[in-house]
Amino acid sequence: GIFFSKFMYLLYCVMCDLPGSLIKGKYTELSEPNFGGGVGEQSPFWKELVKSFQTLEEDFARFDINGDDMLEYTEITRGIPVNKAGYDRLDILSRLEFAFSQVDLDHSRSLDFFEFAYLSFMMTQNGAYNDLVANSSDSQTVKKCFMNIHTFYRKYDQDGNLRLTWDELQNFCQDLFKTQPANLEACFNAVKYQSSATQGRDAVDVVRFMKLLYNLVRPKGKFTLAAYKPQKVQAQQVLMSVHDAKQSSRPKRIDPVIPSHFQKQKLLGQGGQGTVHLGMYDSFKCAGKTLLGVADASTVKETMDEVKFFLMLDHPNCHYL
Repeated sequence: GIFFSKFMYLLYCVMCDLPGSLIKGKYTELSEPNFGGGVGEQSPFWKELVKSFQTLEEDFARFDINGDDMLEYTEITRGIPVNKAGYDRLDILSRLEFAFSQVDLDHSRSLDFFEFAYLSFMMTQNGAYNDLVANSSDSQTVKKCFMNIHTFYRKYDQDGNLRLTWDELQNFCQDLFKTQPANLEACFNAVKYQSSATQGRDAVDVVRFMKLLYNLVRPKGKFTLAAYKPQKVQAQQVLMSVHDAKQSSRPKRIDPVIPSHFQKQKLLGQGGQGTVHLGMYDSFKCAGKTLLGVADASTVKETMDEVKFFLMLDHPNCHYL
């Protein structure tokens, strides 16, 4: 298999080579992003991580209106761009609600900084970072960084179990930072856990991996493991009183229905299958549907499925017979 970025590169090359293509193919000779040219803190990917985490810190602080170093769901929704209206805004909110439910594992309806980072990561996979944060100072760098984290996480996950073990993490650092940072082992020990997916070996999942990267490149940041101790408050349950439903006063359902008892009156409508007339059935005013021509098996089945559906309903504006 190939990574998505390589797949897109392949498509680009194919489109450039098509007869009559207007694409000049300027980027066909480019390979994967080059993260060479520096060691450790001077490596391009290290600098990209630092800049992205700084942007996330700024955005987290702007969301955190009450200053408790936690984000409630309502605080996050305030960041969605106001110019996103109608379907676009609904699409963002639906993606946000799903991503939030995946991140908020303790159902507290609040996120700490690293859960917010992972939420942003998930939102970026299906859209853009500025879908979540309207006025971010550097949304493009954050988006690019998240894409690189996803790509390299999958690349160095040699056994495909969506976890990085110590040896895989060492390969990651050696290739991208050209060295093994002095605090790497300490950061790994602080966030590692034993997973059944790795046969009990110490490993990190995506969330722990992002936490490790932050502590690796921002050892003096506000949200290091030593300095950041968020206090989560379990969301209180809200009790509601519901009135007892009133029993329907309508007449008893007629079963079976005898078609000859229905007397047609006014035509209400006509479609591809048949006509619908207002009429009377044994002194009850109702509507009746008559199929056109000779109905085949599929038409009869479709009509009976419709009848069964309506029989499950109990509403004044729905068919009753």
